[in-house]
Amino acid sequence: MSMPNDLAKMLSILREARTSLDDPADLSVLLVRIHEMCSKKLTGPDNLRRVMDSQDLGQNVLLQLVQAAHLFKGDTWPQFWSFASKIVDNQLVSAARTHRSKKRDMDRIRANQPDDATVTRREPGPFSIEANADDKKKMLKLVGELREPYKSALEERLAGNDYSVIGKNEGISEEAARKRVSRALALIKEQW
Repeated sequence: MSMPNDLAKMLSILREARTSLDDPADLSVLLVRIHEMCSKKLTGPDNLRRVMDSQDLGQNVLLQLVQAAHLFKGDTWPQFWSFASKIVDNQLVSAARTHRSKKRDMDRIRANQPDDATVTRREPGPFSIEANADDKKKMLKLVGELREPYKSALEERLAGNDYSVIGKNEGISEEAARKRVSRALALIKEQW
């Protein structure tokens, strides 16, 4: 049985892709099929979908296909897709292993961190109180020097008002209030 011409061409493209790829459009059919395969297989108990999507997995699979094209010994499309499916499975296993390892590391780090109840808080020393007082004076001075409408929006925010309240008081939308406060802070930062 001879290999179909389009499969032979695809394998030739994959083998040549290790050095250069003249026309990436030649891989479009392969990319679509790999993406479908990855979408179907990227489910399960490992919660990999939270850390990886099918596009990422598909790119990894394509890279592995390019690296392993010379290992393909079949001569039909079903054999090729089976070969590609095994590469997808291997990539999933590798990603799951990496994800579990990172999760264990994060769990270990969290377990070694003291919770808020056990952390002893130090009272601020006289130098930090003095520095904070100076910073507060400087901040209030800069807020007072801001031009309207930034000044009133920032004063309301510093008073504890929510952006929706600021927007209502200023006669603007909540998003516009957020932008005004942000711009006011940027202006202060420039002067700091």
